[in-house]
Amino acid sequence: MKFYLIILISAISLFSSLNPANAMEKDAPEILQNIEKKLAQIKTMETQLIQTSTGQPKAEGSLFLSRPGKMLLTYKEPITTMVVADGYNVIFYDKLLKQITYLDIDETPAFFILKENFSFEDQNIEVLDVSRKNGLIEVTMTQKKNPLAGKITLFFKEKNLNLISWVIVDARRIKTNVSLKNTKYNVPIDENIFVFKNPNRLKKF
Repeated sequence: MKFYLIILISAISLFSSLNPANAMEKDAPEILQNIEKKLAQIKTMETQLIQTSTGQPKAEGSLFLSRPGKMLLTYKEPITTMVVADGYNVIFYDKLLKQITYLDIDETPAFFILKENFSFEDQNIEVLDVSRKNGLIEVTMTQKKNPLAGKITLFFKEKNLNLISWVIVDARRIKTNVSLKNTKYNVPIDENIFVFKNPNRLKKF
């Protein structure tokens, strides 16, 4: 579905400040360091996701991850978009439109979990807020190199710092929520699923 491809790509422009930074938790630096350590422990991840966007129906899919740099995101019908990160690029492919878009990993919403050594102190990242709410840790950030409007908020369980969801607000103020469920960490994953074979180049006999 073309709309979801637009949502994914526009969300990629994420990140420049729309609002001034809020008052953070006093132990924010420690919280961020602990989250970095937690993310560093993730070598592979398999999870189901539920995605909702402003004015659009719910979408469901599956996410496979192998760090660094590899990811496969597929949606259940009627969504026709799939996303593959092969360690070098992130490829968005709309099976219905046969449309392919290539992006750098740093330009995608999943950059924080795809990078091998992710740090909130990266010179391109600005942390806007760190807060505790209802047993969750919320971290809101932007990417400095993108002057276009947008931000992402990550939600972690305070007890074990497991990532459970994120919310993206893009340049058009469209809000996209992604919730994870049945997440499994550091499980065997076939690396072949991260190889993108361009269907447009396949010969038909």
